[in-house]
Amino acid sequence: MSESEGVEPVDSVPVQEPAGTRGMAAVFGPTVNAVFAPGRAFEVLESRPVLSAWILAWVVVGMIGMSFMNLDINRQFMRIGVIESMTQRSQDVDTEQLAKAVEGMDRFAPVIATVQNLFVVLLVMIVAAMFWGGSTMLGGRAKFSSALSVAAVGSVVHPLLATCFVALNWRINPPEIRRVSEIVSAVPSLGLDLFFGSDQMSTAVRVLLQRIDLFNIWWVVLVVMGSERLLRLKRGGAVGLALAIWLLSAAVSAGVASLGS
Repeated sequence: MSESEGVEPVDSVPVQEPAGTRGMAAVFGPTVNAVFAPGRAFEVLESRPVLSAWILAWVVVGMIGMSFMNLDINRQFMRIGVIESMTQRSQDVDTEQLAKAVEGMDRFAPVIATVQNLFVVLLVMIVAAMFWGGSTMLGGRAKFSSALSVAAVGSVVHPLLATCFVALNWRINPPEIRRVSEIVSAVPSLGLDLFFGSDQMSTAVRVLLQRIDLFNIWWVVLVVMGSERLLRLKRGGAVGLALAIWLLSAAVSAGVASLGS
């Protein structure tokens, strides 16, 4: 009998899953750990990437909750948008027609707020596709599930925590908005616009400065950690990919904001 007989092949040895991949810990753990123990979150997601679905679910629930907490403010923004849109299309706006449009907007505000926040899932999917494509080009792991896990963990900080910060500030000190162009300047910020912002600054520049803030820096750090572990990227590639995606999203945000101003 040879020494190799009776020895179990290495490939057949079961891989032990880390703690927190089953039960209630799997439902809440990755989302909570994204903030307090991101390394732990990525460890669990590496073992069970499907748990990123729970992160997305809690991010959407949190975003909807923040929208409902400030539903009156959201209604105010919607009213201003409807009024400006109707007045721009026609100088002679029927007062009764305008009143009906505003009334309808107020009635459907909860539905609109809910549907708008469902698009967060689509945005996270787009970011995940960017990580997937970037990782493939940089020689990392070409698995969409891993890229989605990175994007999902990042979404806990931005947009969820960033939205919570704005919502809580508006709850304490509601903004007074008269025009759509004033919405951007009314958004509370922890970015460079606090130091370099001015009333004469263009909307696009203000948005770019707002995007260089605590939450976006936190997001970059998180996704770099995730890209190194889950996408198998080297530090330089992970940082470059994160910054490229952040820069693209900031440019798109600035462009959209400037069109609406």
